[in-house]
Amino acid sequence: MNDTIELASPDETQWQEFNSLATRSYGHLVEDVTALRDHAITRVALRDGRVVAGGLGVLVPQHFGGRPVPSACLAAGHVAPQSRRERVAGLVV
Repeated sequence: MNDTIELASPDETQWQEFNSLATRSYGHLVEDVTALRDHAITRVALRDGRVVAGGLGVLVPQHFGGRPVPSACLAAGHVAPQSRRERVAGLVV
């Protein structure tokens, strides 16, 4: 097994893997994944070309001291069960 993790914006095949992984990870269909697809930034972690983690980031406006600060909220983040405890989630966010 190659331990190298690549980060990517998913193509259509990887998007389907991302969606299937969400269902496996949470144990049920995660409707937010599909609902947020057109409104969020999606990143996936790939190992040997397969999706092992991913998340949707929704950009949100935020101000500190009257100044805008770039920020995002993570939605529907998940890691494949076999890749947990490998710190893969930290790479995606």
